[in-house]
Amino acid sequence: MLALALTCAGGISAQVIHGQIKNCPNQWVKLAYFYGQDRLLEDSIHVEKDGHVAFTKTYPPGLYSLVIDDGEYFDLIIPKKGPAESFSTRYPEVAKNLTWTEGNENRAFTVFQNKGDQINELVQEGQLTPENAQGVFASFEEGWLKENSDLDISKIIQARNPQPKDVDINKAFRNWTREYWKNTAVMEPGIVRSPFLQLNYAAYFDKICPQNPDTLLAVIDILYDLEMDTLVRNYLVAKMTQRFESSKIMGMDKPFVKMVDLFYKNGVAYWENEEALGKILDKANELSWNLIGSKAPIFSFIDEKGTPRSLSQIQSPYVLLVFWDATCSHCKKTLPEVVDFYNANRSMGLEVVAITVETELNEWRKYLAEQKLLWVNGFDNDFSKQTFRHYYYIPTTPTTLLLDSEQRILAKNLKIADYQQFITEQP
Repeated sequence: MLALALTCAGGISAQVIHGQIKNCPNQWVKLAYFYGQDRLLEDSIHVEKDGHVAFTKTYPPGLYSLVIDDGEYFDLIIPKKGPAESFSTRYPEVAKNLTWTEGNENRAFTVFQNKGDQINELVQEGQLTPENAQGVFASFEEGWLKENSDLDISKIIQARNPQPKDVDINKAFRNWTREYWKNTAVMEPGIVRSPFLQLNYAAYFDKICPQNPDTLLAVIDILYDLEMDTLVRNYLVAKMTQRFESSKIMGMDKPFVKMVDLFYKNGVAYWENEEALGKILDKANELSWNLIGSKAPIFSFIDEKGTPRSLSQIQSPYVLLVFWDATCSHCKKTLPEVVDFYNANRSMGLEVVAITVETELNEWRKYLAEQKLLWVNGFDNDFSKQTFRHYYYIPTTPTTLLLDSEQRILAKNLKIADYQQFITEQP
């Protein structure tokens, strides 16, 4: 999903870059772009006999490396627009010998890189401590950013440290989040092909933002209310949707469904082929019926005695819905745990409604006769109407949901023992 989002996106640079690599040992050099901690191959570029190199194609803006051979490369920026930029260097030590004879973007970038290299050398020589070096470079960077504030490279470099300095995250989480993503330069298409968007994304969602579904719903609103480049939006949409869809944390289907509603139902996620998009839409639609906090959809069924029943008839402080299959080995391991849970909480008003997903009922009837399960057991194989299968997302068996007295979904798809806290801790 993500790769398509990047390769299909627009935002191609109009930049022209050319230069000369003196004594170049190869007829071809490689152009690689930054993607998080990795460099990915973009293209191979021909080197003329005199060492002249020209970017005859246009590329998405961002940070790149021109690789001559192992250990011999230099970094550059391809801005989103601007006049031609030209360079001159000599092999070997192409980075050390690099000068930019035209263009402001790469001149500024080279100054930034060279300053870092100079300070590192002073640390290695013992002339600066690492602590002092950080202060010296921070002072240089502050001045460099101000001097080059109108350049793409300045905005990308500034995204290295996106955490707001003047906002307390504990007192103003929404404002802090808004400033964090603004500082990540989400308006700049070149931030996608850099280390910083990926690193900032991982830091925010893995270490900073609470993994709470309702908090993440708020984050979605904050983030996509910002002015944002299309390339950046596509990256974030693909990554966040994939993250929420695959999360093992209960309730993450809420932000997943919201992402699908915002971006997949209206054609924004154009990188998905028809089959993949259909699966995503179907899954989100099915999950939307069973979100934490929503009322459990009412369905009818036939109980083990052949009596028509409805979920609405089950009036109990707590209802554990179990969708299962008597031929399923995992179900047979889980059902005894449900029995123990039921027996321990019957005095608290717990009822169990166990619905088989089977269409052939011989094994189901046999299992019920052997185990003598005392709760409500049922089935519905009338496919001429909408059954529980339409209202509940049941990717595997058993699938379980705990409902409260108003039949709102308290929790779902937990280990049976983990439901205990929702009964014990309820007021």
